[in-house]
Amino acid sequence: MTSVVAIKPTTHFVSQATKTSSQSPHLNPHLEPETATSTATIVPLTDLPTLTKCLTTLSSAFSVVPCTNAFAAESNQTVHAYVTKTILESIQCHGGVLLQAGDASAVALWEVPTPVTGSTTDSGPSRNHDNINSSDSPSTGDISMKQEWKTLVRAAKIQYIGVVDSPASTLKTGVAVIKPHYHLDFLARNPEVYPKVQGAISAVVRPYLSLAKKEGRNVWLEATSLDVVPLYEYYGFKVVEEILVGKGKVDGKGRLEEGGEGVKARLMVMDNSGGI
Repeated sequence: MTSVVAIKPTTHFVSQATKTSSQSPHLNPHLEPETATSTATIVPLTDLPTLTKCLTTLSSAFSVVPCTNAFAAESNQTVHAYVTKTILESIQCHGGVLLQAGDASAVALWEVPTPVTGSTTDSGPSRNHDNINSSDSPSTGDISMKQEWKTLVRAAKIQYIGVVDSPASTLKTGVAVIKPHYHLDFLARNPEVYPKVQGAISAVVRPYLSLAKKEGRNVWLEATSLDVVPLYEYYGFKVVEEILVGKGKVDGKGRLEEGGEGVKARLMVMDNSGGI
């Protein structure tokens, strides 16, 4: 069991603001002064006003992200509906923790390596959705873009994060279990908030980066907006692979288009285990 489990929904994190060279219109902290600080809090599902603000921030920022548009279009949902469903599912089923700072000026969704109920060791399988049953993958026919995404990401995690080295870990699911790690699933600034809250991005990013480093666990993310890669590199992530999904189905902006070029993402890892 990691130390994250003991964190209460009212927990406050204080993070030192940092400089970055990112050119993202939504994530660029605009060279926040190093003396500025912002406080992050965990958002419980029971806090509906704050939860609504966070979902609005995420939906607004990700409305221009090609991968998000592709997944939403494929499932016949609006971006807001798709993001909301994804966030709630993560929190309820996959160990997701929603952090906000600056009255939802910056929001992050972290999936943390909390072992499943009944696990007897800290190295046991986590609730992260990587460890899906092989039956989730269709055996025939055309797979969805989201399944294509999951398959590519899982394969990369197996390569760059590794699997639990225990035969018992595969008994329940029938598939290899990826080592517990931290996953920065969503990160966004509210593009409607101006002036920007200084230190807000660092406030929702650094706490779990620090925990991961302390615990010697790797941190994973998928950069679906390629222009924010420099921001993540600043925090210590490295690109390990680029993937393409939806080729022949969507254009480069994620809009449905037969014969389209597809959408790209860069897979990134912060190596705290010394294994990469």
